Amino acid sequence: MKKMPLGFLALFVAAFAETISLGDTANGTGGTSALAVPGESKMLTPLETILQKYHVPALGGAIVDSSGVKLISIAGVRKSGETVGVTIDDVWHLGSDTKAVTATMIAELVEQNKLSWDSNLAAIFPDLELTGQTGEITLLELLTHRAGLPHDTDWGAISKTGSLVEQRKAAVAKLATIKLMSIPGARYSYSNWGFVIAGSMAEQVTGKSYEELMQTLIFGPMQMKKAGFGAGGTPGKLDEPWSHGPDGTPRQYDNPLVLAPAGCMHCSLEDWGKFISDQLRGAEGKPALLKPESYTRLHSAPFGGTYAPGWTITKPSWGGGDVLGHSGSNGFNWAVVSMAPARDIAILTVCNSAAPDARAACNEVADQLLALSSVPHPSPAQASGAGEVQQKEAKSGAIPTADGSAVEIKLDDAHSDPIFGDYTLGMGIKMVISRESGRLFMEIVGPGRPPQKNELRATSDTEFIVGKGGARLSFVKGSDGKVTSVILRQNAAPDQEFPKAQ
Repeated sequence: MKKMPLGFLALFVAAFAETISLGDTANGTGGTSALAVPGESKMLTPLETILQKYHVPALGGAIVDSSGVKLISIAGVRKSGETVGVTIDDVWHLGSDTKAVTATMIAELVEQNKLSWDSNLAAIFPDLELTGQTGEITLLELLTHRAGLPHDTDWGAISKTGSLVEQRKAAVAKLATIKLMSIPGARYSYSNWGFVIAGSMAEQVTGKSYEELMQTLIFGPMQMKKAGFGAGGTPGKLDEPWSHGPDGTPRQYDNPLVLAPAGCMHCSLEDWGKFISDQLRGAEGKPALLKPESYTRLHSAPFGGTYAPGWTITKPSWGGGDVLGHSGSNGFNWAVVSMAPARDIAILTVCNSAAPDARAACNEVADQLLALSSVPHPSPAQASGAGEVQQKEAKSGAIPTADGSAVEIKLDDAHSDPIFGDYTLGMGIKMVISRESGRLFMEIVGPGRPPQKNELRATSDTEFIVGKGGARLSFVKGSDGKVTSVILRQNAAPDQEFPKAQ
């Protein structure tokens, strides 16, 4: 597996914010919170309290239903160390939450018969001579991380070659030089590369760039007037929120724009809410941008598992059914959506930082927003595993997983030994699984990382809860029974798979 670029590695590290201490966070000063309430007026507990608690520059959140955006609240500053506050109209970076928007744009091309969910690479790119299993990879497999592709490729090198359309086609052509990680369709393996290729398929059949297609098919029809790609704002100016890395340093940063279909979108909370409201309408069978069957495809996991095109599916008790969620980060921002069609509600949260506490701050904003709605608790953050795992009916001493689907078990040495060892995360950082005094532990080890071990609690011989339940580890075994990799599953965040060091 390729090493992850810095931005994606930072996202992985941030995913452990509630269980692993990774250093100081950004020191943003609190600005004035702003509240926009299109419907009934409800006061939100001032976000400054959450800002001060978690020391992040700025936060925002929204409540959305199928009729539109019901409430937006924001607080904080655009740049740490400055006094210019964020505004309702400011844009926030969505990271991998872009994937659901990309998948929706592609669904419209399917409705126009320019693509089909079964379109394969060999048919769309005959000039690239992609043969064998690589040529058979389908659009739907790409959009659900079932294509057998690595997480990423060398985007820095690709971004130096030609236009964005040419760069994305170069990313497709590079498939001829790699060995697939698994047979297409057989196994889930999260891949930004796959979404870039899907975007290139759309470009190939329309003759238009991905950015043009998004403007014509999504942003324009939905009146998303502040939606775009890359770092928001004018370079060098403080006209939009700046990004802040894990160490709190402010930057106007994004990954190379060749990655736009996978995670480079920015927009205001109002604009994001317009898109999510349409998704709710479509899921509920109401008039929306696409046909009902398109939303059924977008909101279903076609190969089993829990990943639909651009969405992770969970079933927390508060949602009344499937909850479609995702999180996104380019290593310098954080954004999370949880959408419950059965309750006709979605909660959006954003932060212009990827410091360790940014995720925890967004979770608390989600708590506050959900408390204003009529949806019963627990909140999206609590239901998906943040904080203490709630006790349910189980054997004495047993602990349910975050979704209540399993309880903790005790493994003997023979069943726990296969998971021990090092797992390569990239950038000189590794995950170490060990046992001490009969207890299992996970530790992230690397340059500048303070030592801290997190206890693992088994729910099977391959599934484990990390710490207090904020994350789960799933160990993948080969045909010989040996563990080959580990998958990190963290709330609504996309799964991440890392190889075991040999």
